[in-house]
Amino acid sequence: MSSRQFYIMLAISVIAMKMQKLPSLVVGELGKDAWLLFLVFALINIIGIVLVFFIFKRIDLKNVLKPSKNFFFNILRIILLIATLLYFLVQSILVYEHIQALFSNTLFDDLSWSFFSLLLLFTVYFLAHRGIENIALNYELYTWIIIIPLVVLTVFGVTQTDFSALLPFETISLGSVLSKVQMFNCWFGDFFLVLYLGIRVKDIKLSKTLFVYILSMIFMTFLVVVFTGIYGCVAPNAPGLISVISEQSLLDVSIGRLDWFLILFTEMGAILTCSVYLYFANLCLHSIFSRARSFYLKFFNVAVLYVLDIFILVDLNAKVKFFCGFMSKLSIAVQIFTIVVLIAMALFVNVKASKQRANESFCINLIENKKTRKESHSRQSEVRM
Repeated sequence: MSSRQFYIMLAISVIAMKMQKLPSLVVGELGKDAWLLFLVFALINIIGIVLVFFIFKRIDLKNVLKPSKNFFFNILRIILLIATLLYFLVQSILVYEHIQALFSNTLFDDLSWSFFSLLLLFTVYFLAHRGIENIALNYELYTWIIIIPLVVLTVFGVTQTDFSALLPFETISLGSVLSKVQMFNCWFGDFFLVLYLGIRVKDIKLSKTLFVYILSMIFMTFLVVVFTGIYGCVAPNAPGLISVISEQSLLDVSIGRLDWFLILFTEMGAILTCSVYLYFANLCLHSIFSRARSFYLKFFNVAVLYVLDIFILVDLNAKVKFFCGFMSKLSIAVQIFTIVVLIAMALFVNVKASKQRANESFCINLIENKKTRKESHSRQSEVRM
């Protein structure tokens, strides 16, 4: 995977993860100040990305996924992989639920989702099965097909936006915004995506990664502003950000729902993002059970997605409690645990390398001292002769 593909995947995934139901939930909690939460999470993830590049410079993450002769390291490795597996499964379910909400509630009201879900799962499974390089090629191939419709919808949405709905700024309560960070953490683990994508790519730079991420989050924050300005106080009851913007942006078009085509093109980004998270979930599960056939492991992850979507997360209240409650706490625990463990490994490797360099320099100095002594001894012998 090239660095260009990495930046494209990061930009599209950051937006696709958050552009449907999340803004409605955040507006329901924070009202007109919802956009500020996105900026707070942007700052948190910027710090996280800096820590990730600190780890990149000191250890090879590919070795972390491989078994070791050290028993303690293997135990720590398995715990880390299980935690990461749960995290990526949650992320894939989040994006999958986003796709489900759009298709079953906005585009096709009478659609049998339990049947159509199988077709969508097959698509996601096939992409994840083909590997991250294949997914990266699809991102690169469909970049403009995804971005242009999203930009067009946003531009038309701005014409329907009442920006005065965000006023007055004097009433903004930063404390209220910060109190909701834990609640919506599930949707904002962007630095974790950078961490695992970085395993598969070389020559990525911190400055370019931060630039792409900041630009993506600014665009996403602006989408939330447009969404809030269009629906105002009833935004919490809206089906989703992209649905509302598309519905309101092309009201004057007399040739039918042209926005549906734009939505479908935009949703390609969500499908690709879901496949990325599912791929990393498959990778973690295969690293734990390396002797098992990969087909069964991949099928297990897909089955978990289907069961959760069809039989457990059957209504909005169940989904909100699941993602904003237990899973948000689990995501925070996994993120902190993973970063702390990897930083500890990086520091350990750094200390070990420093000791090794010190021993090497000591041996070199010892050898040089012996040579010097021999030379001085031979010179003294010559003088005596």
